Amino acid sequence: MNERVSAVSARHGALVVDMWSHPACADISTYSSDMIHASMRGHTLLAAETIRRLGRQLASA
Repeated sequence: MNERVSAVSARHGALVVDMWSHPACADISTYSSDMIHASMRGHTLLAAETIRRLGRQLASA
């Protein structure tokens, strides 16, 4: 799935924030009680990483 997302995003010029290898993903507090969706902490981490990724993109433009 990640390969397809990467290919489609590259084709369309979209940014991808890949959290798969982020150290916080190993922490269960990142997930809600169903262990699938992000918790409040998880959403905060996703937002922070998205801002960092956008910042890198803007800096290189």
